[in-house]
Amino acid sequence: MENSNLRITQCQKVFNPEHPHMAMKYRNFTLLELLIVIAIIMILASVLLPSLSKARSVTQRIACTNILKQISTGTQMYVQDYNDWLPSGSMYSGGGGTIYWFEHVGNYISRRKSYFKCPSENVAVGPNTGEFFYYTHYGINSRLTGDYDLLRKVSTIKSPSIAAHYADNINKDTFRVIYGFNVSFRHVAGTGNLCYLDGHVSSKKINDIGNGSSYFKEGFE
Repeated sequence: MENSNLRITQCQKVFNPEHPHMAMKYRNFTLLELLIVIAIIMILASVLLPSLSKARSVTQRIACTNILKQISTGTQMYVQDYNDWLPSGSMYSGGGGTIYWFEHVGNYISRRKSYFKCPSENVAVGPNTGEFFYYTHYGINSRLTGDYDLLRKVSTIKSPSIAAHYADNINKDTFRVIYGFNVSFRHVAGTGNLCYLDGHVSSKKINDIGNGSSYFKEGFE
């Protein structure tokens, strides 16, 4: 019994936290060490933040691409239902008003104008006050599709893969994109998304399409 008590006492001494060799030592950071830590954090932030911002911009461009592909899918469904006719940029309605392309296509994907919103565009779709995009963030190439009574069938398009159909729109007060200067290059690296009649989407720079109308005539004129 005495030997057992002796062993316990010895164990207690061995694991005694007050023992000088086992006691944990604490000390505060010096001001210099704190400044070094802050400097390291700032350097890491300056390195990582641009990369994170670029990654976010790339993600937004991809999301925009998917929206344009959905718009193209809705257009193809319209074409099937209307005997190969493309939805025009605008046409007269039976009640004397005007129906726009996104209303035709919206019957197949979404009737909310907010659906036709580009993630990279900071200005919202809203009322016609000049402050908002009154139509959508995207425009239709009405040179290709026609307007009002000037309609066109898909089968008459010679080269659908190069015929620009929809594009990022820079103008708040129009639903058309028929010139290079109508395109918004709001995505990463100064690019704008264009959707072609065959359904594929491509990111272009201003040098790729120019400011004029010639790019928006390719494939059918």
